Amino acid sequence: MKMIFGGIYERKNARYDRLNDQRYDYYIPVALKDKETGKIQYKMVDTYMINRPDIDGKDMEKRLWYLEQANCGETSWRIFFGHNDYFYQNIVRLPSDELDERDWRLIADLHDYELISDDASRDYLDQDLLKYLPLWNEDCYRWNSGGVGRFYKRKGAKKDGWRVYSHASYKYDFGMTSDWTLNELETICKDVLQNMSLARGNKKVIKNKIKKIRKYRRLSKEYREYCDNLK
Repeated sequence: MKMIFGGIYERKNARYDRLNDQRYDYYIPVALKDKETGKIQYKMVDTYMINRPDIDGKDMEKRLWYLEQANCGETSWRIFFGHNDYFYQNIVRLPSDELDERDWRLIADLHDYELISDDASRDYLDQDLLKYLPLWNEDCYRWNSGGVGRFYKRKGAKKDGWRVYSHASYKYDFGMTSDWTLNELETICKDVLQNMSLARGNKKVIKNKIKKIRKYRRLSKEYREYCDNLK
């Protein structure tokens, strides 16, 4: 199996020191060419061992460029030797760009994915997503939870109707007090019914939600009119 510069790998049957907390268990390949001898050295490096690069982390093209340039390019030296900054050395030196499938599994080729926000990812099936995937140390670190890594969606993946409805219902049900909120939720429900595939039972749930919204809107209007008449 040839290395893919842009691929994310899992190391099979890896054994670590039980105190080793300097790892994410996501590996990327790196190749460095010796300018004098022309010999190329290869490593697989845990992304925890990679120091944050000076690029826009929200730009998918820049992320791919960073991984691609690890192939004897502009970022290879930085990635190749960056692990020296850490106590544990979660790297594997290799004799060539051939990976033994008994030792490595390709999790994903990021050329087939695009960045997506945490919130937007809720509309897609798990099989079409890569969640909390860090490409370097503390990539997109979340101070509230301590989590790291961004979300990626498979190119061409379609939204799942039930997930879109569940996500919208969760977001807006707690605030069903304004016409804007009611209209937004009803619009999403209609779009799911008309344009996305759903199980029959799920369609019934969403149709009942639309009826509930309309009833809520009518009662809300009547209540406002009643309050106005008290004045």
